[in-house]
Formats: sequence, structure tokens, C-alpha cells
Amino acid sequence: MVNTLSLYKPLLQGLMKLAGVRPRAVEIEPGTVIHFWVPSETTTTNKPAVVFLHGFGCDGILTWQFQVLALAKKYAVYVPDLLFFGDSITDKTERSPAFQAECMAKSLRKLRVEKCTVVGLSYGGIVGFKMAEMFPNLVDSMVITCSVMALTESITCAGLQRIGFSSWAHYLIPETVEGVKKLLDVAFYKLPWIPDFVYRDILEDMFINHKKERVELLEALQVMDKDFYIPHYPQAQRIHLLWGEEDVLFTMEIARNLKERLLGGKATLHYVEKAGHVVPSERPCAYNRQLKKILASLSGRKNIGPHPLGAVLINGGERGGGGGWLEPVGESMLPRGGVRSDKSSLEPQDEAGQDTDRGERNRFQFQFRLFPMLFLSFIISTEAFLAENALSWTYIGGINVEAWIKGRQNAEKELRIRKLVFGT
Repeated sequence: MVNTLSLYKPLLQGLMKLAGVRPRAVEIEPGTVIHFWVPSETTTTNKPAVVFLHGFGCDGILTWQFQVLALAKKYAVYVPDLLFFGDSITDKTERSPAFQAECMAKSLRKLRVEKCTVVGLSYGGIVGFKMAEMFPNLVDSMVITCSVMALTESITCAGLQRIGFSSWAHYLIPETVEGVKKLLDVAFYKLPWIPDFVYRDILEDMFINHKKERVELLEALQVMDKDFYIPHYPQAQRIHLLWGEEDVLFTMEIARNLKERLLGGKATLHYVEKAGHVVPSERPCAYNRQLKKILASLSGRKNIGPHPLGAVLINGGERGGGGGWLEPVGESMLPRGGVRSDKSSLEPQDEAGQDTDRGERNRFQFQFRLFPMLFLSFIISTEAFLAENALSWTYIGGINVEAWIKGRQNAEKELRIRKLVFGT
């Protein structure tokens, strides 16, 4: 049986090309190549650049597929594979986050990106923090999701104790199907049912290659508490923290500590309810709504309202979920108005605004739920067809998805012309 991810990836790549991004390999120097998904348009100067850095597991486009679909129209989206993930590779022996950051920055320069917003998840957030420290002229702002500045020994000990593993490598580089199940069960707040053969395919596709190099990446990631320092970020460099409320790897307590003590109150903190560590994939609709608001405020596209320096936005300030700006008060936080609570009511919206938000939410929920359902239906129906006709998956292995999509587009265009000319 064919690997389901090997089948899914061409479908996803075809969808990404329709969304307006294309793959590109960027050679920094001989032996070091970074694989990117970049805007298809030749001119993107009128669009703000957003760079998405993935976590320690999936490659870039698998991690950020839902965000690319939602943002590629208004933003110049760049999605790299970090070194030893996807198709990015180097023959250098350096494994530190600083080296990853340097490679990302050099690649973006070659792509003629002068300023960007970095959106980083987990390991990608650590690399993003390092990029902002080393290349402040490149990184204009950051959106950090479920991550830390550095993986210190105290954070490591507490995190591994919470999830019941002896090392990060044992958790993040599984060697069995059960290990993959445990990895995803910890990363999700509520893991949906997944067939066992999909877990096996995930193991074969994501965790077999570059195992030695990834172990070295994790070793280089960890630092002693005494060696950790708080970098200086320019005041103009805006930082937003966007968390999964139920993340057990890097908890909300870590997020609040990161905002208050490490970033000196210059950052804002947002969270998505009922979401774990991989919130961009687990609740993409809710995550995208908040990310859009943050990016709009950074690019000046939309003003989401004034907020005090050091304020925290609870649940993105969305109606129905409880939200609003919070101000830090000592060790606790009080909603504006003085009522001690983890949630606060929002100012009333007009009915038209509520209808617009509701319509957009329903549309994205439909899109993001429908695509995985269609994919699973495709797998099941194809399995039945092949079994009935005594065929193997190699029967459809030669399908050219991109050519099929182009053919459908040409057929639809010809049909429109016929209707215009002949009225039929």
C-alpha cells in the first residue's frame, strides 16, 4: 500500500500552487540548500512579507498549509523547511538555532526580502527569536506560538516531567507507531481519531530520514540556566505571543512569564481556547482569525483598537469566547474595569459586524474541515476501487495532479468562451 502522506503531498502542492505559492530551492553556498514555498507573483513589493517557521516534526508546508490558504492573497508568504526537515540540507556540522537563523536570513536576502514578520511555532519560534536578535533590520516583528527564547535546563526538566519522557529526542523523534501516537496525543488538546496505518505512514515519512542530525539539533538546542541571557530587542520590533490555552509542553504560565519577565511587557499575549501545542493545525480557523488581526495591526491594514503598553489580549477579543484587553497587576491580571476574572466581556458589536464575523468563521470552518474529509474519503474509495479490480496503488501512481488541474482550468475556460460566443 502506498504511503498516504506521499499521496497527500502532491495534492497539497497542487492546492498550494492554486493558492499562489510555488516551491523554490535557495542555495546559500555549496552544500547548503534551503527549500522554500514563495509567492508565485513576480512582484510582491505591495504585500507585507510573512515568514512561517515550523516546529520539530512536519516540514514547513504541512505545518502551515491552512495559514497559507488563508493569507497568501493579502501577504507575500514565505514558508521554508528548516535544515534537516523537508528538502533543506547542509553539509556543515553546525546545529545551533543561531546557524538555522543565519541560514534563514541569508535565504531571505537572496529572495530579496528586506523586512518581514516572522511567525514561529515551537522550534521555529526559538529560531525566530534568534533571527530577531541577530538580524533586527530584517525581522520587523514576530508572532511566536507555543515556544520559548531558549530551551533551558529548567524548562526541559519541567516539560519532560509533565509529558512523561526522559529526553526531548525520545519524545520528538519516535521510533515506533506507538511513539508517533504519543507524540501527537501530547501535542493536541483533543486528538481526533486517526487510522493506525496513517500513524505508520507518518513514522515512515517524517521520522526516518536525518535522524542523527535531528538528535544533534536537539542537543544544540538545550542550554544551561546559567548560560541563558535575555537578548535586547529594539523597541520598534513588535512581538506578539499567540498560544494554545491547553499546551502542556510550553504552558500558559510559561507564556505569561515570557511576556512579563523576559520581554519586559513589550509583547502582547493572545490564546486560543481548547487548543494544544500544535494550535495552527488543531484549530486553524480560530488561530487564523487572531493571526489576521495581529498581522493587520502590524501592516496598518486594520486597526483593532488601542491597547495599553504591556496589555494582554485574551482569546483574541472575539465575541462568544470571552475576551478583551487585560492589564498586568502584580502577579495577577485584571480585566479593565477592575473585575478579577480570567475572562471579560467585550464591548457590544453592531449586528452587521457580528454577521460578518459569523459568516467568515463558518466559511473557514467549512473549508478546513472539508479538505481532510475529502482526502480520507478519496483514500477509502480508491482502496475499494483497487481491491475490486485487483489493482495496486501503482495503477494511479503516475497521476500528474498539476496537469490535471491545468486541464480542468483550460476546459472550464473553453466552456465559458463557447457560452459567450454561441450562447450555449
